[in-house]
Amino acid sequence: SLAGKKILDIGCSGGNIFNTLLELEAIEENITGIDIRADRIKDARNAYPKSLFYEMDATQLDFKKDSYDIVTVFTVMSSIFENKIRQDMANEVLRVLKPNGILIFYDFRYNNPRNHNVIKVQRKDIDKIFPTMDKDIRLITLLPPLARRLGGLTHFLYPVLSRVTWLRTHHLGFFSKRSL
Repeated sequence: SLAGKKILDIGCSGGNIFNTLLELEAIEENITGIDIRADRIKDARNAYPKSLFYEMDATQLDFKKDSYDIVTVFTVMSSIFENKIRQDMANEVLRVLKPNGILIFYDFRYNNPRNHNVIKVQRKDIDKIFPTMDKDIRLITLLPPLARRLGGLTHFLYPVLSRVTWLRTHHLGFFSKRSL
């Protein structure tokens, strides 16, 4: 249960993961979303009026140190091509995350040949930008072009194909901030 937890969603877009957070008993008023795109913040505010949303650069978070129990970063690092910017953002995540807080991380582990606006995030990249965090990382998400083509066989083939490691395209990580 996420009840009573203060949550920050970095790169919140239109509030895409908010329904999932609410299903896990998060309280809408305890969820804050940031994005650098004003139009997406507007969409998120319309969809989730009880949450707080800010147009903000994640390398300069305007929140106090140790403000959040949980920070989510979904497909954000893959949109950042410069290592320094990735590191600056990671440092800000660590600053605003409470001791023993959790970072939930989800991102591409392969380049997308159809989308040159994203770049893969490898395990070594994750370890480099979050060196002090305890990490539990799993590979998930069956290769989307393949999954879309399964059609009526999805129910049967998806579980079988998703066991093949190289067909899993994303990292899902739960990282904990060590207490001081």
